[in-house]
Amino acid sequence: MLKSVNDLSEFNGLNSSPFTAKIQALYKTYGNNHRFADFWIQNSDTAVCSVDGNLTIECTQNSDFDELRQFLYCIPFNSISVDEKYCQMLKLKPFSSSYIVKYTGKTDNNIIGTDNNYKAVYNLLIESGFEIGDYYSFLSDFVSRINSGCAALSSLYVDSILAATASALFIGEKDVLLGAVATDKSFRGRGYAPELVSSLASYYAKNKSVFLFCREDSLAVFYKKCGFSVTGRWSQIKNGNDNE
Repeated sequence: MLKSVNDLSEFNGLNSSPFTAKIQALYKTYGNNHRFADFWIQNSDTAVCSVDGNLTIECTQNSDFDELRQFLYCIPFNSISVDEKYCQMLKLKPFSSSYIVKYTGKTDNNIIGTDNNYKAVYNLLIESGFEIGDYYSFLSDFVSRINSGCAALSSLYVDSILAATASALFIGEKDVLLGAVATDKSFRGRGYAPELVSSLASYYAKNKSVFLFCREDSLAVFYKKCGFSVTGRWSQIKNGNDNE
């Protein structure tokens, strides 16, 4: 039965996945002490979180999908992120879908270029086509996760110009989800983004599983060169997208 989460340790039974990383990181950052954040656990391997109406679900073949479907029918949401293989059981129609890739390369002890120039990073992400909302919402959420030890920013500068950036978006107890990878168009093709991604991945891979969501295009080749392998698919569902 789904119940409200009262302690981070209740998520210890969740499987290793990017969704687990996100749920744990958001709980550690916000907990159930904010009106915009809620966290539920169904059993040891199934959990749901909602932050600003955006849901993340970690489930398995053993989850009670009847209860989950009824739960999703009763609560308001803007979007859902979930492993694609569970969409049919949840009777959800994906709005978009892409690869889940996992880092299998070497490990290291250092991260290249930690940074706090959030405005420059935000501008580069916007210019690169990321849909991340307004600057102050981005800043509040991202810095909250950084201050909670649940995110990290890495950047590379050339002649004082931000050339590339990458982030550990969600750092969980045993998993990390990387993302927000972008290169200024003036510096593309120089290997800066792969250097940052590999640096972050190899650092966290010392004691955690490292994941990334990757589009089905040349980026799959890009991340393969960075030491990642395809392990599955994730889907995003938007409310009202012809879902039952």
